[in-house]
Amino acid sequence: MLRMVCFCAEISPIPTRTRVVILRHVLEGRRGSNTARLVTLALPNASMQTFGAPGAELEGLPVDSAVVLFPDGRPTGPPDPPPATLVVVDGSWAQARRMRQRIPGVRDLPTWSLPPPDVTRPRLRHPFRDGMVSTVEAIAQALRLLEGEAPAAALEDVYDRFLAAQVRSGRRL
Repeated sequence: MLRMVCFCAEISPIPTRTRVVILRHVLEGRRGSNTARLVTLALPNASMQTFGAPGAELEGLPVDSAVVLFPDGRPTGPPDPPPATLVVVDGSWAQARRMRQRIPGVRDLPTWSLPPPDVTRPRLRHPFRDGMVSTVEAIAQALRLLEGEAPAAALEDVYDRFLAAQVRSGRRL
């Protein structure tokens, strides 16, 4: 039996220059394996909006100096100049693809595809293709390329503690 384990109070703010805007599919919010919430708890410069909820509309989507972090083709280096805002679509791969195509302010933004990560930590979900990572891991990798090791390592530490809490709650990884 799984039991609730919360470590939210242990998360220290991680300052970043880059604004992170997460557009989370409505169904993703119900998953215990969703890591986007970790990002908004850890990064003061991050926000999340829900896509697909009846009557909900996305507000204030960034368009100036923004890129969409999305595995859409061959990996590229960090954008030059670095974006002020990183937009991240969060959902299953099919949901994320549809969101990227359907959200008017997002579909016109340039896309940034990250190089394949070195995935060594346990998985909450098993990817259907090699190189796919959780939302928090992708954002940490992007921050590493945009801002250096410190914010990325701090965000990965939050994720590692989240995984440990999942194990303490009785979940198998």
